[in-house]
Order: sequence, then structure tokens, then C-alpha cells
Amino acid sequence: MLSSWGYDEDFQNLYLQFPEMYESLDKKSFLITGATGLVGTCLTEFLVFLRLLKGIELQITALASSEENLSNRFPKFREWDFFTPLAQDIRNKFDSESEFDYIVHAASVA
Repeated sequence: MLSSWGYDEDFQNLYLQFPEMYESLDKKSFLITGATGLVGTCLTEFLVFLRLLKGIELQITALASSEENLSNRFPKFREWDFFTPLAQDIRNKFDSESEFDYIVHAASVA
């Protein structure tokens, strides 16, 4: 099981509905803010699903407010070179030399 929340079957069904759309994401990079929240986690896990099980080359940067949250939420993802965990308060200036094709702002005050 890839998804820590048990969404693997849902991810497969979602992919099968729009395979061409997801395949168009090949060679794209993503920044997901709020990556350890509900929406951010689901999206991050789906992107990892696309990368590992569908062979779509994605680069994923998962931004969350703490290193502890990232370690707890994505312990097995951290070993892959396409996944970059980033601990930072989203309210602070974001300095990165990376460029992203897609930025999904899923951070919020819970």
C-alpha cells in the first residue's frame, strides 16, 4: 500500500478516468504548501502514486510548518530523489532557487 490513508484504489480509479490528463504532467514539478494537512497529504500521495506506479516523471516539494510533521506524515517518501520535504512557516518569505510548474497552496490555519 502506497497511501498511508488507504487511498490506493481511489487513486487508481481517478487515474483511469483521465489518464491523458495525468500523463501530460510528465516532467513537471510541484510545490505543495500545507503538505501535511488533509488536502495537501492526499494530493502529495496522489502525485507519488503517479510517479511510482504510472511512471510519470514528477518532482514534488512538500512544504509544511515543521520537520516533525513531514517526518511523521511521509516517512517512506523521504528516501526518494524526486521528493523534497521542506519545513517552513508559509507566512515567512519563501526563498528557493527551484522553479515550479505548479504551486498548490493548501496551507491554512486549522
